[in-house]
Amino acid sequence: MAENVPTQVDVVIIGAGLCGLTAAHTLAQSGRNLAVIEASDTPGGVIRSVSEEGYLVEAGPTTFQSTGQALIGLCQTLNLLPVSATPAAKKRYLFLKGRLTPLPMNPIQFITSPVLSWQGKARLVQEPWIPPHPGNQQESVAAFVRRRLGPEVLENLVGPFLSGVYAGDPEALSVSATFPRLTEWEESAGSIVRGAIRARKQSKKAGPPKAPYALMSFSGGMAALPQRLAETLPPGSLRLSTRVQALEKTNKGFLLKLSTGESLEAQAVVLATPAQAAASLLEPLSSDLTTPLRNIPYAPIAVVHFGFERQNIPHPLDGFGFLVPRTQKLPLLGSIWGSSLFSNRAPAGHVLFSSFIGGALQPEVAQWSDEQIAEQVLSDLRQVFQAPGLTTSYRRVFRYPAAIPQYELGHNARLKAMAEALTQQLPGVFLTGNYLKGVSLNDCVLQGQQAAQAAEAYLRIDLG
Repeated sequence: MAENVPTQVDVVIIGAGLCGLTAAHTLAQSGRNLAVIEASDTPGGVIRSVSEEGYLVEAGPTTFQSTGQALIGLCQTLNLLPVSATPAAKKRYLFLKGRLTPLPMNPIQFITSPVLSWQGKARLVQEPWIPPHPGNQQESVAAFVRRRLGPEVLENLVGPFLSGVYAGDPEALSVSATFPRLTEWEESAGSIVRGAIRARKQSKKAGPPKAPYALMSFSGGMAALPQRLAETLPPGSLRLSTRVQALEKTNKGFLLKLSTGESLEAQAVVLATPAQAAASLLEPLSSDLTTPLRNIPYAPIAVVHFGFERQNIPHPLDGFGFLVPRTQKLPLLGSIWGSSLFSNRAPAGHVLFSSFIGGALQPEVAQWSDEQIAEQVLSDLRQVFQAPGLTTSYRRVFRYPAAIPQYELGHNARLKAMAEALTQQLPGVFLTGNYLKGVSLNDCVLQGQQAAQAAEAYLRIDLG
């Protein structure tokens, strides 16, 4: 029987989500010989667009921000043209006290808005005079917001925002890891407001104004981004439906054994998998690295897409969608009105809602069936719109038992321990992923680029 001779490459990227594909694209642009290993049969991770029955739905992220410079720059490099959402995207709603309430968009609206009581507003405007937090003691998001902005801001504004972005528990999330700018502003200026004003002035002095804020996607859906990235990779370098079964350290670098029976030998490895998968691969090599990786929890999420006849929704749907504060006692976290944002998301006379349920505060949702999840979301939407007879013309459920990493208290210490273990025990291994420093698509692009740059620097030294 012939010996299995490993294929030689400069670097292997494990995982073809956005972080991994960005890292691979960056390294390929540098001329590196690489291999990208992906367990699923399509690149992009949770970024997946499905077109069926006249609806265009997203399995994962639905939009990105025009202010994300790394992502916008990548789109320009790829000659991939984003499309902007309609002006309705600027308007957001909260489900509060049994009705959809617009979030205030300017100071005048804020004064008259019922989102906060007069007591809550009075407490909020005291923020510049609240003394800074003494010392470097860790704080949760909830403790920080209560201290600086008051409990109503936490319950009615910050809490729902956290549900929409992290599906997280504000009592458990670390403010310094989740919102580092807020803690930096307090430390540097003694106040969030003063810090934000100072940062804005410095930004204006630093250079030309940034592009105006807008929400964006692509005409064929978000999957256009990973598809284009995959197309730029060297022929044969992306291996789908393939798993790394073992990662070993050798005198020459690293040996990877694949589920196909092949082996790869590389000078460097970029791990672009979720934290738990990275821990499983690295466990034989470094317990100092795998322990903090395993201690990063993930929240479960289900994404439920419904199509409705437009005439059956008693609301103008003139916004991005709505969020639900946990005080309102609905399992539903929020809903995005996709057909209000982009023109090709629903058939004529119909609308598309993309709703979210689960999260760190409702982990039991991960155990429900698709039908249970869909029926609960439909029940909640009937209550929100006061439409008890509302029925669907389309439905699709995507579920993720481990969807969004949670930057809980101690997260920064875990990142520091991981960085030290990599440097001291596993030079040549690089981590990238949304479990590190940011869950937005722009954060993922930036972290993929940074991992690639670190791997490129290492390869230059190691290969001379």
